[in-house]
Amino acid sequence: ATRRVDGVLVDLTVAGAEDHLRQARVISSLWPLTADRYVTTRPLHDPTGWLRTLRDEHLGRLARARPAEFSAAARQAWYRGHAAHARAARLAEWYETDQALLMLGEARLAAATVNGLLSRTYFRDPGDAVRRTGLAGADMTEVGAVLARQAEELAARGQPVDGTVDDLLTT
Repeated sequence: ATRRVDGVLVDLTVAGAEDHLRQARVISSLWPLTADRYVTTRPLHDPTGWLRTLRDEHLGRLARARPAEFSAAARQAWYRGHAAHARAARLAEWYETDQALLMLGEARLAAATVNGLLSRTYFRDPGDAVRRTGLAGADMTEVGAVLARQAEELAARGQPVDGTVDDLLTT
């Protein structure tokens, strides 16, 4: 449930303890946008200190994470960004500017997420991600250049974005 309490939006989510701990251990392509909830959450009521346990579990998982896990997640985020960028370009060619702008926004966010994964940086929210990575005002050409550099970085880290059908089927 979401409500405004004293002018602040509060989002209440109910999850079982084990499920929430399991989520805290996941490094996915959205990690830079979800990690903040484990590190900076302030309890309204936590008499047993469970949120500290959740934070510690998340930080412990990060300490054990291998670079390849972040690179693999970054590759998934890169695919999202590349697809959104390509769609934005097609929509702009068709003079569908409103839709193109939405897709460009998705491409910016995905590229920011890749940066977060490659540098192990988390963000407070999507706006924070694109602002802190310098992508907030990036145009179509700039976002394309960022995605191209990220593709090179991913290839250098052993997570190439290009391949053959055989590569796809054996991965």
